[in-house]
Amino acid sequence: MPPTETAPFGGISRLYSTQIQTAIAPEIAHKFYALASQWESEVEGMPSTSLFKHPAYQEIIRMGTQIVPLLLQELKHNTLYWLPALNAITGSTNYTVTSP
Repeated sequence: MPPTETAPFGGISRLYSTQIQTAIAPEIAHKFYALASQWESEVEGMPSTSLFKHPAYQEIIRMGTQIVPLLLQELKHNTLYWLPALNAITGSTNYTVTSP
């Protein structure tokens, strides 16, 4: 996938950077974005207390540290969705957010 091509999975991801392409195996990125798209479509209208208990979101968390670069990329677009997953995977809640 070229560095500026939009990912083909629903409305979740935007762009792959060249660094992320080389750091993440394509099958891992595909699984992440497929699960993220499934999660996004299935939780629409659910109470916020249930969003992160959804099986697809929990599977994303179980993917572990290998998806941290993808989560960081997604955080640029939606911090509310992906901070809980990043917290669960890294065990950290202390982040510095900077504007591009």
